[in-house]
Amino acid sequence: MAEPPPTLAAPGLTVRLQPAVPAALLRYFAGAGDFAAALRRCGVSLPPVLGALEADGELLLAWRSPTETLCLAGSEQRIAALAQGLGEHSDGCLLDLTGAFTVFEIRGERTADLIARLGGEGTLPGPGESRRGRLADVAVTLVCRPSGELLLALDRGYAEHLRGWIEATMADFPAAPGFGGA
Repeated sequence: MAEPPPTLAAPGLTVRLQPAVPAALLRYFAGAGDFAAALRRCGVSLPPVLGALEADGELLLAWRSPTETLCLAGSEQRIAALAQGLGEHSDGCLLDLTGAFTVFEIRGERTADLIARLGGEGTLPGPGESRRGRLADVAVTLVCRPSGELLLALDRGYAEHLRGWIEATMADFPAAPGFGGA
């Protein structure tokens, strides 16, 4: 059976799939403890509540809960270097989950429409924000980069389910002025 295309497109919307993204979870008891200080010494800060930060052009840190941050990286080596730099702490740890997450990159004017149809308007973060929500009944971390690009990060096992919903939803978009319709 042929692999599905890694990019889906509709007028005003492009969705690109990134399977098996280098990722880690940062888990900690407090945002001001020894673990957070070690993270700062590595040149990285924890994001604020509901926030997302980009660091050194290779890391994206997204708030998931008061004690957990998702870290997406440009390479497995960057995750390994961060883990080594952090060392061990009694108040926090880095869990390397490279390959466990899939990321959908979404761009275009119809991003909000897609997210509203998949899970509701309240799940869409603004630029520099991170939210957790359910899209197509799957737990997803939604991160909006300052550029407006939206990232959906989810457990890799649910990627095909969400991809199917995204594809069906995009196919069902009504034709609209400016998007090839009348």
